[in-house]
Amino acid sequence: MVALPSRIIIYTLGLLLVHVTRVTPATISSSPAQTFNGIGGSGAWWPNDLWHFPEATRQNLASLLFSQSGLGLSSYRYNIGAGGVNVSNPTRAPETFFVRNGVYNFDADQQGRYFLNEAAKRGVSSLTAFANSAPPSLTSGGASCNGRFVSGNGDAYGTFLADVISHFHSQGVNISLISPMNEPDSNFGPSPCGQEGMQVLPNQRAEVVNGLWNALQARGLASTVGILADESSSLGSAVNEYSSWLPQVINKVAALVHHTYDFPSDSSYTNYVSNVRNQFPGKLSWMSEICCSLGNADGSGKGWSGGYDPTIKNALMFSSLVFQSLVLANEPHYDFWTLVSNGLGCSPQNNPSCATSPNSNGWNDGLIYYDGNYARNGNFQLYIKKQFWTYKHFGNFVKPGSQRRAITGSGSTKFMMAVTDSSHFYVIAMNPNSADTTLALTFPESNGSLGHLLAFSRYLGKIEMCKHILNAQVSIRAPCCKQWYDCAECHGESQTHPLAKTAEMAFICKKCKKAFRKNMSEYEESDEYCPHCDNHYVIEAKTPQAIVGVEGEDARVDNRMLKDDRVKQSTNRSLFTINSDDLTDKVG
Repeated sequence: MVALPSRIIIYTLGLLLVHVTRVTPATISSSPAQTFNGIGGSGAWWPNDLWHFPEATRQNLASLLFSQSGLGLSSYRYNIGAGGVNVSNPTRAPETFFVRNGVYNFDADQQGRYFLNEAAKRGVSSLTAFANSAPPSLTSGGASCNGRFVSGNGDAYGTFLADVISHFHSQGVNISLISPMNEPDSNFGPSPCGQEGMQVLPNQRAEVVNGLWNALQARGLASTVGILADESSSLGSAVNEYSSWLPQVINKVAALVHHTYDFPSDSSYTNYVSNVRNQFPGKLSWMSEICCSLGNADGSGKGWSGGYDPTIKNALMFSSLVFQSLVLANEPHYDFWTLVSNGLGCSPQNNPSCATSPNSNGWNDGLIYYDGNYARNGNFQLYIKKQFWTYKHFGNFVKPGSQRRAITGSGSTKFMMAVTDSSHFYVIAMNPNSADTTLALTFPESNGSLGHLLAFSRYLGKIEMCKHILNAQVSIRAPCCKQWYDCAECHGESQTHPLAKTAEMAFICKKCKKAFRKNMSEYEESDEYCPHCDNHYVIEAKTPQAIVGVEGEDARVDNRMLKDDRVKQSTNRSLFTINSDDLTDKVG
């Protein structure tokens, strides 16, 4: 039995949690219900800002997005820009490769290319290129927004997109999917516009697909690069318009991809999927864009809305939408909208709680945030909200080729899924309620070995970026085999040994060269003396920082991270950082 506290948990099997109030049984099917394609998000717009951040920050961001210690994304959507003509927001005006028909500047958009290359280099398997608008000369208004695709330009537009894909392939960046019209149901006017956009009428969409497919075919790419269509903004508009154009090109479309900005009910979503599968047998549908909602942890109250909420409640609400697409709709692929956003709605330099407190001025359109005023104030910090950690569960375990197994029984809910690969079962389950419950899971027979549960602690909502976890400075002991394992994330502590978080000041004595600490809750200036040599005057203070200790016999400080034997012997001792330039091997 595995207890589910009122947070998302992810586990393989083994560790028991406490506070059991109700036991419900459930069984994991021995037969796969679907095969997954990937979990990802969009690289639209934010690279234009992040390109100006320090290289170390850009590399850290790439790790947060693409490494398994971060989100572990298997899908990345690169935005092919149209030059941002008549777009008022510079961040949302990506450069274009297009000079004129057949002539390109592939040195353009170094901002977007940087993160696309990082995704490819770090092994992201599903790379999609998508366009919000054709080059301005191919639109009715001669701009990157507030216009319409001009009939008769299908071949020219398809040639441009295919040449871009061919160029990236020659550079070793194997884009495998291309979307020529992102939200063709809007032109995002009036001018000046907030973003790029091009309306493509339903009776024009077959021409766009045909032009692109012919260009891919001419370059030998039609069998390796799939066309996605039509990325309408809502399920309602998509299903109402498919019949007027899609049958003409259905064999040239790899998947029917949609957005869910209508925040459909469960019944509306299943009706859409049923209609697609009845009209176009063998074609998959999947969700490629969603953001910007408030609401409750169980998904109720969702809907298009401004407002910034970095709390676990909003993170669980967005997780309910992932479950809706993957489990209820049985779709194989899920992309969140923009992975990084400047929509904090407040100034983190003027307000210390800006990034961690809800406000009505920002937007829930990202997983990682940055200060939009970075160019003026020099703030290059990244801010991670709770949705990053919940989405990480899907990114880390819902991998291409993995399979979902249905969970049935009185204990099953729409907020749980079992995922298998060649050797493991992973169960992702969410309890959006305030009361704990216990799930008794029956697994199908397996010849493989089962791993250890690593579950979200109920303390997750109180813990921010725990550097000791990211640096593997804490280990936990599994109760089943009594072996020690690295605590890789902020969910590895059981309820019997929670994290103890304090704030401390580190000092270095210039006289004896030893270091010591002061608890900031008890600190006074009169305490500025060295406990080693009683020197009161030549003390160099270091920056205060959060110190996270461990409690309990089943948690310990990882000795590999420590230099001083006295600290190694004290398993319940907090850690603080001292620069190697200031101190070689002495910790007071």
